[in-house]
Amino acid sequence: MKLSNGLEVAVSLAAREAQRRHHEWMTVEHLLFALSLDEDTKRILSKSGANIKKLRTALEEHLQNDQDELPEDALGSPEPSRGFQRVLQRAAWHVESSGKEELRGINVVIAMFAEEDSVAAHILEESGTSRLDIISYLSHGTTADGESSVPELEGEEEEAEPDPLEKYTKNLNEAARNGELEPVGGGEKEMIRASKMRARRRNTTPLMGGPAGEGKPAS
Repeated sequence: MKLSNGLEVAVSLAAREAQRRHHEWMTVEHLLFALSLDEDTKRILSKSGANIKKLRTALEEHLQNDQDELPEDALGSPEPSRGFQRVLQRAAWHVESSGKEELRGINVVIAMFAEEDSVAAHILEESGTSRLDIISYLSHGTTADGESSVPELEGEEEEAEPDPLEKYTKNLNEAARNGELEPVGGGEKEMIRASKMRARRRNTTPLMGGPAGEGKPAS
């Protein structure tokens, strides 16, 4: 499974943020904070109804006041929490089952809602969005305020079937303009011969009332 550039940067930023704050664990909240800085994820969250400023403020307060800290002289780096690992695994499984090959930040955000007891899921909902809002925007282009735009199709809908006329037939007019049709052999001679045959048929067709020649006015 390939991670998008934005998600790779977010995971790295989440690790640095946890270490900078001397936190014992790298949590889902660290990852959400990092993803709120990713332009692609931020745009989709905003379209789905999230107040990005409110989201970041709530995350900042949580990371500042509610995370367990290590002593400043402690060695080593924060370890990913179980919730952190579950969210990434759940997002990767969903994307793979949808037939996609790249894992994006917004896929990870959607997976966060399954962590029902996590602060991240609560903060997302408090910011004005939900899992359904995000999926509706990705699948149908429907924003949180009911407006429609071009859907981004994150594997929630199947690709449209091709037009059967285009799939199973050929546009002869277009093919002719492109010079793709083979010329009909002896076309002009065949037309002349067909015209002569039709003329002979007219001349030899019997009149009603008898065989050919009967009923012909006397000269």
